Amino acid sequence: MIRALLAGTKTQTRRVSGLDVINATPGRYEFVGIASGPGAAHFAFHERQTGAQVLVKCKQGQPGDRLWVRETFKEAHPVSFQPGRVGERKLYSGIPGPPPVDYWVAYRADGELLPYWHSDEYPYRALQPRDDLDLKFNPRGCETGWDSPIHMPRKASRLTLEITGVRVERLQGISEADVIAEGVTAVSSGGVTLFTTTGVNCFQTAKDAYAALWESINGPGSWAANPWVWVVEFKLAGNGGGV
Repeated sequence: MIRALLAGTKTQTRRVSGLDVINATPGRYEFVGIASGPGAAHFAFHERQTGAQVLVKCKQGQPGDRLWVRETFKEAHPVSFQPGRVGERKLYSGIPGPPPVDYWVAYRADGELLPYWHSDEYPYRALQPRDDLDLKFNPRGCETGWDSPIHMPRKASRLTLEITGVRVERLQGISEADVIAEGVTAVSSGGVTLFTTTGVNCFQTAKDAYAALWESINGPGSWAANPWVWVVEFKLAGNGGGV
């Protein structure tokens, strides 16, 4: 999905957050429209039995708001960056000098980094193991794993999105065009066009690929439940932390 954002092919996302009451009892509410009034837009639902009106505000934001993007990342020693690959910005760690060596933020969506081993000489990192024993005990180098997006600090974010539109609809009401806007891509296999969100698992239709992605995030049965969802449309506002 990060690669799709960078390529400009992902311009929508769907969320259920904030619609819990509406989705708690399937079929109880019907969507009426956008409620008028000052301030942020609220979306009005009508309760079928009582006629009561429920107003819901999109927690993801309103058109014009900006969102900063979290992604899988880590701080890495500069020796592990391939030629031409640039770290985004320094965070906290590094090796004191002189001269000091700053660690830089790497993003997994850009691919894996080069493995490195500890060395006995400054800057205490090398692309080759010290000896066969070092290679035996550290076959993949001394680099630690990637950090989850939930741990990304704001200053490490390189992508900022500007919301261009918000609406509500049933999950399964997504159109083929919107499925593509969610980041599903077409691939050719043996002369047959298939669809994927991961590049690994492929499906005969774009909608099937998105349904599989939705269930991988929201759990088994979440697609069949067909909840009301926020449809948040956005454009890439630029690189760097959100504002």
